[in-house]
Amino acid sequence: MGRGYQLEETAAAACALQVSQRSQHDVAAWNRRGDKLKLGDLNVETISDWVTVAIFGGMIVLFLHRSTTDEPPKDHILQYLPPSIGCAVANWFGNHHQEVIGYLIVLAVLAYIAVVLKPFNLKLW
Repeated sequence: MGRGYQLEETAAAACALQVSQRSQHDVAAWNRRGDKLKLGDLNVETISDWVTVAIFGGMIVLFLHRSTTDEPPKDHILQYLPPSIGCAVANWFGNHHQEVIGYLIVLAVLAYIAVVLKPFNLKLW
């Protein structure tokens, strides 16, 4: 029993070492390309990162607030999907030096939120 246990432990250690070395290789490859990657850290450093995360956070708060009220919700969870995807796409454009397209998508997302989700009981028309 002792010998088999040592072999299993050695195999597990070898697998862990291989995964660790592969991860270090991937991080080194990302760093060579100039991407900013920090292990255990999220890099939120461009304006489009902050804007889209703030909008997404606001949608989360809106959804949670509406899901805890006593009356049945007036919106469906699928109505939150287009602005969520819009935030991701706008962030991608903003991070790839196409800020104008990203800002136009953010404006479209905000318009969608105002017209469809109607936060603060907005009555636009």
